[in-house]
Amino acid sequence: MRPEQSKLFKWYDRFGFNVQVSAIFMCAILVVGLITSVLLTRVSSTLIYEHQIQQGLKLTDFMARQAEVALLFESAEVASEIANSIIDLPDVRAISIKTHKLEELFLIGGRFPQGSFGVTPKKSVLVNESHNTWVFSAPVYSNQGEQNQFIDSFNEEKKFLLGYISILVAKDSQAQLIRSITRNHLWAGALLVMFLVLLMWVCSRALRPIKDLSNIMASAQGSEEAIFCDVYGPKDIAQMQKAFNTLMKDLFDRRNQLKKAAQSAVKLANHDSLTGLPNRAYLMQHLQLLINRSVNENIMFAVLFLDLDHFKAVNDTMGHDSGDLLLKAVSERLQTHVQDRDFIARLSGDEFTVILDNIRDTKFVVAIAEKICHSLRRPFLFMRHEIFLTASIGISIFPNDGSDIKDLMKHADSAMFNAKASRDGFCLYKPGMEMAMSRRLESERELRKGIEQNQLELFYQPKFDLKDASLVGAEALLRWQHPTKGLIGPDDFVPLAEESDLIEELNSWVLDTGIKQLCNWVNAGHQLTLALNLSLKGPIVRQLKETIPALLNGYQLPAGALELEVTESNLISQPELIMSELSKIRQLGVRIALDDFGSGYSSLNRLKQLPVDVLKFDRLFIQDIEKDPKGASIVESIVLLAKALNMQTVAEGVETDRQRQILEDLQCDTYQGYLASKPLPAKDFEEQFLEEYKVGKDSEDSKDSKDSKE
Repeated sequence: MRPEQSKLFKWYDRFGFNVQVSAIFMCAILVVGLITSVLLTRVSSTLIYEHQIQQGLKLTDFMARQAEVALLFESAEVASEIANSIIDLPDVRAISIKTHKLEELFLIGGRFPQGSFGVTPKKSVLVNESHNTWVFSAPVYSNQGEQNQFIDSFNEEKKFLLGYISILVAKDSQAQLIRSITRNHLWAGALLVMFLVLLMWVCSRALRPIKDLSNIMASAQGSEEAIFCDVYGPKDIAQMQKAFNTLMKDLFDRRNQLKKAAQSAVKLANHDSLTGLPNRAYLMQHLQLLINRSVNENIMFAVLFLDLDHFKAVNDTMGHDSGDLLLKAVSERLQTHVQDRDFIARLSGDEFTVILDNIRDTKFVVAIAEKICHSLRRPFLFMRHEIFLTASIGISIFPNDGSDIKDLMKHADSAMFNAKASRDGFCLYKPGMEMAMSRRLESERELRKGIEQNQLELFYQPKFDLKDASLVGAEALLRWQHPTKGLIGPDDFVPLAEESDLIEELNSWVLDTGIKQLCNWVNAGHQLTLALNLSLKGPIVRQLKETIPALLNGYQLPAGALELEVTESNLISQPELIMSELSKIRQLGVRIALDDFGSGYSSLNRLKQLPVDVLKFDRLFIQDIEKDPKGASIVESIVLLAKALNMQTVAEGVETDRQRQILEDLQCDTYQGYLASKPLPAKDFEEQFLEEYKVGKDSEDSKDSKDSKE
């Protein structure tokens, strides 16, 4: 609080600072005699000189601290703002800010005398003095530990040189004061004794605001917080106070902005911009620190390498915006299953890493992995669409599975690759998994080569009508004629193709080869259907809607001749999308068959909504139908359900006459299996069935011929 002022002082403070100082000197001149005045002038000149030097050094030191930010970022704009705020101070004629390489960052004001920059001082010093000017210079240091606290809080603090600042100060004020004192020293001597006490009191009263302001400036130099001046004094002091407060506010506002910008830059460098999770660089830093601590404290931690299954299908079908939203939702779910001490990072794309710190045993890690898998199985809801997603997780544990970052990450990746074989699960690392990964990569390379070298082949298994035993069609089954391993079934290489980018090429080959073969048979006078097994994931089924019309028109196939089989596992992945696209394909005259019905995913409510023409029930219902009456009842129920929904039924895996007879009694429409024939190459299929059984327009003759034979 300001003290109460008398009317005399209020009147006195109404005058400017120069008027007050002039009044003080006039009183001094009246009491100071000629001889005493000369002595006092000499002493005063010395004091003024030393005071100006000290003020110049303080100003240079203050300016050096303010220039730290500008030199740290080599910003001429920040340097300009700092220099412009100082250049207006009395007697300051020029300011130069140079980098540590003595390269000019910013210069304002007049020219410096020759030889002003030849010295590289270790602290604030007077480097040059001429008749009219002083040149002060000071180094600018930065606290290295303070700058690195966002990146590596464990580094020791270090100072490093950022550059130099030089200030050119004129001697005008000193010269003016000395001339004034010398000119009036005769008058001062006469009244020295009479007004000594009064002079001391008036000077003390007049200089108190300046002293207070100087003290506040001194305290502001090393302060981390903004310090504002609140002193009582004349107009000039009030204006200086206002300018100082404005300068301090601007400097600290800019300092806070730069600090926030630096924090933001560090966060962007260490975090994923989409999910806000730490990125790969931050993960590597955290792992190294965690390894060091775990070695010292003898504790364990686990690395969970997580990869989303079939995430590419979401991007391809619903767009990258939906894919980004899904990644955010996945990151949020992951964070609900870890503790505060644990660490989650997004490496890239659909890959995440979870670090479980200070684990007790492997069972604890397995429990967390199971919770994560279970959580991700729950559908994600976007734009009224349910998206089903699973994850494959590989786990490595420190120190059992590796003692450094490279081994831990490599082994977790190997375990994840092993988990990918079955998907929707996790796998703990075991020695030797790298060999399995290598073999899998080699198999993928061989499959790619096999597609290019036309090593694939379609085998055909006939389908017969249970009523009249006539041939109604065939199912095309993919085989790989490996040059060294022989004939390989689809179960051994189609999952591998689905995990890579080969599945689309594989589907295209099956579709083109199958339709071409069907066209040859139709042109030869055989009217039969051909069922093709394709991997109908989201993006692929959309491509089929565009590919099939061109193939049908090119080969001139009749409607209903081509049949696509879709498994229940395909439908459960993205049911709404798959059903929508299958409906469009069905409108092209392509029959849709639901394969492996009853294998565990079926919903009767959804079955009535499916765009399906044929229902193929799983072979599990057929293999025990002779011995298990309940199995026969289930098949009968499926047949009745299919007829109610206007669907045809196909029993696959029929191996005995008794099974065929039971299916005929249950009014199943069609059967296939080893009872009729194993899958055959196209040439063998033609020789064995298309010559023996006449279909289409000669079906009646075939039936009569068969009856006569019986």
